[in-house]
Amino acid sequence: SDVREGLAVQKKWKADVARVVTYEVTAPLPAKVGPVGAQVDPETCRLLWGRLSQLEMAVPEADRMKYLKVIEERPILGAE
Repeated sequence: SDVREGLAVQKKWKADVARVVTYEVTAPLPAKVGPVGAQVDPETCRLLWGRLSQLEMAVPEADRMKYLKVIEERPILGAE
């Protein structure tokens, strides 16, 4: 529920939210940080309020792993 409601992640953006991936930043990463805004998910007909913080990587998607290293991947128990 934290992913859907706290981060306001719509199903069409990310259908499977049953895992958490922890990354290490390995090089200076240009990014913007700020609050998550509310979203309306038309697929579920729900208002997702958003209440947590988000980080937007200011590099092209294809280049992101040049700045990141996967440290851990784990399932979220009881996830949808």
